[in-house]
Amino acid sequence: MFGLGKKGKYIKDAAYSDVDDSPSKAFLIEHHNDENIKPYFDLAYAKRPEVELYDLKKDPFCMTNVAGKREYADVEKEMKKALMKELRKSK
Repeated sequence: MFGLGKKGKYIKDAAYSDVDDSPSKAFLIEHHNDENIKPYFDLAYAKRPEVELYDLKKDPFCMTNVAGKREYADVEKEMKKALMKELRKSK
């Protein structure tokens, strides 16, 4: 699974073929079970949540999704409203 062979070796084109091959991709796939690496593997390959919202001033690398947090509710509501307006406009 995840493009790994029986001995943990990365197998080109075995998985995640929608992402270009690179040393970083191979490393993430080969170490996906390492508790220190899993968060990065998940950021790259896991399913994304329905809503993502990031506070770029506090979190410029977008590592902490603040969607659903009470203190960001007004911003989230405003952005959803703007999205729906644009979707209706563009049909």
